[in-house]
Amino acid sequence: MAGQRILITGAAGSIGSELVRQVASSDPEMVILYDWSETGMFDLRNEMLSRGRADKLTCVVGDVKDRSRLRSLTNEL
Repeated sequence: MAGQRILITGAAGSIGSELVRQVASSDPEMVILYDWSETGMFDLRNEMLSRGRADKLTCVVGDVKDRSRLRSLTNEL
């Protein structure tokens, strides 16, 4: 995953947040965290800041059922 742009949906959940931790440690170009939970995203971002791994993270609050928003995100990748 080094050098890649990665989108993780459900990023604030238990499985998603573990994926974020693992992906962030593999030197990606960018990781977009996508979840509907603002509080969960805030907590995860703070955790990653404390680990020094937040510089390549972008948090986006949204619902995976919103096709147009997801489409616009993937077009940016």
